[in-house]
Order: sequence, then structure tokens, then C-alpha cells
Amino acid sequence: MKLIKKSIIVLLSIFTAAQSCAFCAAAADNTSDSSAIVGDVDGDGLVTVVDATLIQKYSAQLIGTDKLNVTTADINLNKKVNIDDATKVQLYAAGLPNTSYAGLTVSEAVQKKKSSGDVIQTPIR
Repeated sequence: MKLIKKSIIVLLSIFTAAQSCAFCAAAADNTSDSSAIVGDVDGDGLVTVVDATLIQKYSAQLIGTDKLNVTTADINLNKKVNIDDATKVQLYAAGLPNTSYAGLTVSEAVQKKKSSGDVIQTPIR
């Protein structure tokens, strides 16, 4: 039981450390795959909590770009992939508001951002 508690504490510490040092990986150009769905980082055609988990792991530097599509992981189109993007995917998957561009194709998201004059969001720190 103590080993399980210690393991959980270590995992939580890793995620907290990754968030507190504000690691934000630079995302690829958002226009490179215009038909891809924003938020669908595993390429299965759906935006789910699995995608959010992959973004969390990428943000914590536990996986690399070979495990997810960095272009579709940038939910708020700020050219950074971080825990804020994972949160947006979780909100979208739960059917809640404030999901930035999740669920749109990359080209739709870029067009919507241009037409709305949307301000780049500050990542969660």
C-alpha cells in the first residue's frame, strides 16, 4: 500500500513539475494538414480523453512527436502544446464549452481564428 501511495505521489510530482516550469513545446505550423481534426492527436477521427492523455504525456515530456500529431494537439492555435490544450480536449470530450477550436478541421480553425480576431490565449502555468 505504501508503494502505491509513493508511486502516485511521484507521478503527480512529475506532472506538477512539468506544469510549474511552464514547458511549452513549439507546435508545428497549423496549416500543414488542413483536413485533420483539431484535438484528434492519435488520428482515429475522434476527439476523446485518450487524445487529452497523449497531450498531457507530451507536455510532461514522457512521449515524443512520434506518438501524436503536434499540429492537431495545439487546440488554441498559439503554436504551443501544453496542459491547457489537454484541458480543452477534456472539455470538448465532455461536451462542455470553452474548447477553443477542438473538433474543427485545421483549416476551419485557422479561418475562424482569422475572422474572429481571436487573441492568443496564455498557457496555464
